[in-house]
Amino acid sequence: MEERKLLMIGNSFSWNAYTYLQSIADSSPMKLKVGDLCYGGCSLEMHKKFFETHAEVYGYEHTRRKSNGSCDIDTALQSDNWTHISLQQVSGLAGNFATYQPYLDYVYDYVHKRVPDAEIIIHQTWAYQHDSTHEHFPDFNCNQEYMFKCIKDAYFKAAEAVGIKHIVPSGEAFQLARATSIGDTLCEDGFHANAKGQYLAGGVFYEVVTGGSIYDAPFKPDGISEEDFAILRDCIHKAADMYGRIK
Repeated sequence: MEERKLLMIGNSFSWNAYTYLQSIADSSPMKLKVGDLCYGGCSLEMHKKFFETHAEVYGYEHTRRKSNGSCDIDTALQSDNWTHISLQQVSGLAGNFATYQPYLDYVYDYVHKRVPDAEIIIHQTWAYQHDSTHEHFPDFNCNQEYMFKCIKDAYFKAAEAVGIKHIVPSGEAFQLARATSIGDTLCEDGFHANAKGQYLAGGVFYEVVTGGSIYDAPFKPDGISEEDFAILRDCIHKAADMYGRIK
C-alpha cells in the first residue's frame, strides 16, 4: 500500500480521535501519517471565519510534532502532500444540520481548491454521555440515543450536500460500544473522550482511511483491559463495515 497522509481539521473532538491514531498506524502494516489542525470548540462557521482571515489561531500537530506557535489553515494545508482531509462540525451543533450551511460549502471548497488531489472525508462525532452537563445536551432533550440519531442524520445530509463519499463513524462506534459490557464509560467529562473513547475514534479513522483491519494493529493504550480492548476493536471493525472503508 502506498502511504496515506491524513489532515484532520476540527476541534477537541478531532484531537481526541488523533490522540492514538498515529500509534495505531505505526503498529500496523499500513502506512499512514496523521496531522491535526485544532481549535477548541470550533464550529464550521468559525472555521469559515478563520479561513477567510488566515487567522493564526490553530494548534497543529503532525506525526506527534507540534508546530511552533499558532498555525493558519494554509500553512497546514501546504505542510505535506495530504491524500485525505477530514472535516467535522462542533459536537454541540453536530445534530442540527441547519448549522452546517453555508459554512460547510465554503470550508469544503476552500480545502478542495488548495489540495485538489486529496479526498475530503467527514468525521461523525459522538453523542454525549447520558448524564452529561454540556450546555448543548438539552437541545437533544438530554437523551443520548436521540442526540446520536440527530448527529447521524445530519452527517449523512452534510456528506450528500458536498459530495463526500466517506464518513468516519466514530459516533456509530461509540453507540456500539455503549451497548456492550463497556457501557457508557467512554467520556472523561460527559462529552470529551477518555482513553477508551480516544482509542475507539482513532481506530475507526485508521480502518476507514487505510482500508486495513484494526486486528492487525496491536497497539493498546495503557489503562485499557484486555477484555475492553477486544470489545473496542470489534466495535471499530463493525462500525467501519457499516459505513465502508477507502480502497
